Amino acid sequence: MPLTSAARRYSPVPAGTPSTRQKFGPSPDTIPQAFTVVPLEDHSYLRLHKAVRIIALCQAPSITDGCEDSLHVTDHRGYIIKYPGDFGHCHRNGIKRVAKATRRTVRGVETAAAFAGNISSHPGDVAVSALSSLHQKVDNRARLDTAGIDPDVFFTAQFVVDGHQKRPMEKLLRDAASMDGHPNITGDLKGIIILENGRTFWICDQCRDCLQRGECIDETNYLTLSRYTSLVKRESNMDVTLCNPDSVVILTQTFSEPTKTKKLIIHIDSEPFETPERATGARFISIKNLFNNLGIVLQDQKVTHLEIRGNSTNGEVYIGLQSVLKCRSLETLHVSGIPCFLQGKDLRMKCQCLMELVLQGVIMDTEQAANNLRTLIGRNSDLTSLTVTSAEFTSMSLATLFLQKPKKMRIQFAKLEYLDLSHNDLDAQEAREFVNIALASERPRLRHLDLSNNPKIGDAGSRSVLELLQAKHCKMEQVKMENTRMELGASQHDDVFLSINVQDV
Repeated sequence: MPLTSAARRYSPVPAGTPSTRQKFGPSPDTIPQAFTVVPLEDHSYLRLHKAVRIIALCQAPSITDGCEDSLHVTDHRGYIIKYPGDFGHCHRNGIKRVAKATRRTVRGVETAAAFAGNISSHPGDVAVSALSSLHQKVDNRARLDTAGIDPDVFFTAQFVVDGHQKRPMEKLLRDAASMDGHPNITGDLKGIIILENGRTFWICDQCRDCLQRGECIDETNYLTLSRYTSLVKRESNMDVTLCNPDSVVILTQTFSEPTKTKKLIIHIDSEPFETPERATGARFISIKNLFNNLGIVLQDQKVTHLEIRGNSTNGEVYIGLQSVLKCRSLETLHVSGIPCFLQGKDLRMKCQCLMELVLQGVIMDTEQAANNLRTLIGRNSDLTSLTVTSAEFTSMSLATLFLQKPKKMRIQFAKLEYLDLSHNDLDAQEAREFVNIALASERPRLRHLDLSNNPKIGDAGSRSVLELLQAKHCKMEQVKMENTRMELGASQHDDVFLSINVQDV
């Protein structure tokens, strides 16, 4: 959408302005300058009107980098603006006259009936309120046009800077705020004037504090408009990044109702969630609750492919994401960099349609974690691909995995076609035990095996595994044994094969 003339005249601080401490004062303006339009999630109650959600954007990043599009979204949910469709817009004057006349008639009939003692005043109040709302909303389309806001252009910054734009926009915001019962019409932003050049910006409290301290506004951990768009667009395939607490809140809101999303990839930038000041106390509990809420809403979705990719070294704050194990529709689950994902006693699991399970950096150093892994594998009879890497197995956890209910584990492992156990520091006996249990059936299905980067397996252990595969007459397509210290010959005692064909060994 081309910018309006007023938006073209809007010019932030030129690029290259030093990010020194800014001197600023309060702005006399009453509404923000930058907005974005978001489609309304729930259309069930809409009949005569269309509706969109309008969100005010923080302009603080543009103060320091001079880029007009340097904006970010806060956790304020914005304002629902209802406006008539084309027919209502074209005939708004007639609709207003009919609504006004009907409202007076209803009020008169209600007064007479109440005087006669036949009815109470409540039905009339409801009718009059509805007619008043209709009378009011038919003008909103014209107000949007005057304010320079196009309700059909989503997730794009639109600016309201001229006086003739601000008046109708303020009316729209006040009406929307009164419907929600909140007097605030600024989206929790505050207007400031940069004293050096007299420019007005609307910024959030966090950015205001940064400017007062003379710090740059770093967009790395802010929810930019592009990141926000990825969080709220309910598409069949979604790839999102959680970069701060606001992003977790917004993604939770997106999935608080049923969606058509089938494939969801969540990247978690752990740094903003695991800063020292958030490591303990009330802030830690608050962030932990955010991820608890996200896990709860995801468990009720019809997602079939879910990936959660983090880079945490502890991960306790993300423990609530375990709730996704209750999602019955999951066919593929990929979790990486969330060490505590399977920790805890007797996790409740309802997923039973998994065909592919990938756990990378999910720690299995306790009996409870191993027990949860065994339960997860046991519940999913269609599982054909299993990846468990960098799990830090211990003798206790391996004993739990293999010795408790071994028959059921053998049945499930025998269905695997792909098994990746790389980077687990397994020794020869442990590696052989994994392979042996995967070859328990008379006709094993295993086609791909990865034992690479387990140097404790050694040459004897590697050849023992290969002999076991040959003895079972497996139709292997690929075996990876890199960095297991398998010898190629008498003079070479280090690395081996990136890939070998069992039939050729």
